Amino acid sequence: MGLSIKIHSAILCLALSAPLTTRAQYGETAAVERELAATNREDATASGTEIDLTRRPEANETAQDILPEIPGANVVFLGGPFNFVSLSLRGIEAENTTVLLGDLPLSNRDTGAFDFSQISISAFERIEVYRGGAPAWFNNGSIGGVVRLIPRENPTNGVGANVGAGSFGTYRAEAEGSVNKNRVRSFNDLRYGRTSGDFPFTNDGCKAFEPSGFFEDIRENNDAQRVQGLSFTQVDTVKGTVDIVLLGTHLERGVPGAGCDQVLQTRQARTQGFGGTSYTHTGQRSGGKDYELQAVLGGGYIRNQVTDPFGEVGIAGPSASDDRTANAYTRIGARLQMSDQVDWTILGTVQFDHFQPRIDQISSAPRPSHRVEGAVVLEPRVHGKWRDTVLELRPSVRLGFSQTRIRSFELGPSIDRISNTFLPTIRIGAAAGPLPWLTISTSGYTGVRLPTVLELFGTRARVEGNPDLNPESGLGGDLSVVMAGRTKVLKGSAEIRGFINSTKDKIVIRRTVRNQITFQNEGSAKAWGAEARFAGEITPHLTFVNTLTGLLTRNQNDKQLPAFTPFTALTRFEGHTRKLGSQVDDLVAFAQFYYREGGYSDPANLVPFPDYKPLTLGVYALMFDERLWVAFTARNVNDDRSFDVLGYPLPGRNYAVNISYRHQFTGH
Repeated sequence: MGLSIKIHSAILCLALSAPLTTRAQYGETAAVERELAATNREDATASGTEIDLTRRPEANETAQDILPEIPGANVVFLGGPFNFVSLSLRGIEAENTTVLLGDLPLSNRDTGAFDFSQISISAFERIEVYRGGAPAWFNNGSIGGVVRLIPRENPTNGVGANVGAGSFGTYRAEAEGSVNKNRVRSFNDLRYGRTSGDFPFTNDGCKAFEPSGFFEDIRENNDAQRVQGLSFTQVDTVKGTVDIVLLGTHLERGVPGAGCDQVLQTRQARTQGFGGTSYTHTGQRSGGKDYELQAVLGGGYIRNQVTDPFGEVGIAGPSASDDRTANAYTRIGARLQMSDQVDWTILGTVQFDHFQPRIDQISSAPRPSHRVEGAVVLEPRVHGKWRDTVLELRPSVRLGFSQTRIRSFELGPSIDRISNTFLPTIRIGAAAGPLPWLTISTSGYTGVRLPTVLELFGTRARVEGNPDLNPESGLGGDLSVVMAGRTKVLKGSAEIRGFINSTKDKIVIRRTVRNQITFQNEGSAKAWGAEARFAGEITPHLTFVNTLTGLLTRNQNDKQLPAFTPFTALTRFEGHTRKLGSQVDDLVAFAQFYYREGGYSDPANLVPFPDYKPLTLGVYALMFDERLWVAFTARNVNDDRSFDVLGYPLPGRNYAVNISYRHQFTGH
């Protein structure tokens, strides 16, 4: 009852909001029609949410702190700092979530679930998350959704430094520099972090149903260190804009195993680099019709090394592997305004992925596997007004084709397969805005996913491969209500959405007897639920974010899907003093509570994982015209020593401090 009252109160306040703050869509002008209220800049018919990352000086903030603010998100994190973090959306596995760096893919069908611990997410300007069918401009046929990391476009000339420290031997350092001169804008960022990861936890001795045998233990082989470099440059030319983006990361860490069966010697090192350039040209055709043309060229390289000298986690005794994945990507796209009511989006993409395994148990180098995929995307956007209601319709079709050659490299019978797969998907989105602050939208979509190299071959560490997997396909739909606006006291947005999806040959995680994970096809699966997010400020002195997600999942045996939680909630409030005297620009205190209901680690629903409910408190100060930022954060102050979905312990109470200074250069 209390939750219902809070939700209805927020809706009522936003419904009374007057002038609207929204985003502009391609091809729109105020003279033609007002804009639809939306929570993303690309497509009002899509379930998209943006989070601004530029004003978040919380000490040592990571992806697992930020991603739970997304409604419909299921965030999986395996332990402490720099451990694996993945994002699944609306009951669809994380392998179905595409991650983009701007318009350049960071994840692909062969890299598996994207590990957000590899990057420092706070180095970016904002994050956009589209659940379900994504806008055509970003769509790759995934049914889960799309995450876009937008590099910072810092408009000032300056340099900065950031240092931080925290519990369990955690340290971070950052240096950045930005240039904005004439036609060149560039932001460059270098970060280093490390942790001992030796936090205390409750060891159940692999006898979860016998509490009398529990004992206090220390997490071992959980240390990690990460280096990240990011560079984003924009150059304005006479007829367009050239974007150049480079991202490189190197992560070394222990592979500690489950809490009751600690692994002491297995190590992993992962190096990856991504780079790309795009050229965007905008203009007007005859008759004043807008157009945008874009060409993108990029590629990436991943090297994954695992050493297991005593066969602690491997499937064939002691091993040392050195697997390498490379890909090249190109895209040509156009957005054309055909009339005042009709725009077209046309895209063509080609991607090549190459996987070269190396393992010391095989004397000769195994032959590589590769995949070539091409696609054409077409989407008309029809928009206009009927009486006082703004209307928009976006049907789209993606025609994809993939050729895959898979060669096994494990000990035993060899495998050499070639498969050709036609991958058509569709999406239809519609939206209506009867009032300036209100949009009602709906969409239906299909998706398809080929098994990844990770699922087919594993990592010889935590993951055991399954080369007999079939492609996964699915369909889904959603219905949304979005409100956005402001009054003299309140401004903000609210999004409330219901969704349903189903999949065939669903690829799901299974836990093995060796506390590894593997993948298998389930006959079918369904997921349905509701998600909501309320964000804004009540006067300039109090800001808030609240998200709720309710999720029901069922496999063909009417059991809950493993690794998913039925309910998550996050609430965050920040109190701001704003200007205090001549030196303090803002003094902020915040509180954040996150709740993740427990679920099951196995498809038979015999192995549960517990609830997780950490409370975070913190303060930070912005001083000297925001040149100096100082922050202190206490995470999990209630010391909830829970476990993740695979039985890996999570850290209890921990602290972090952070100091950041930025100097701006005046003049040109």
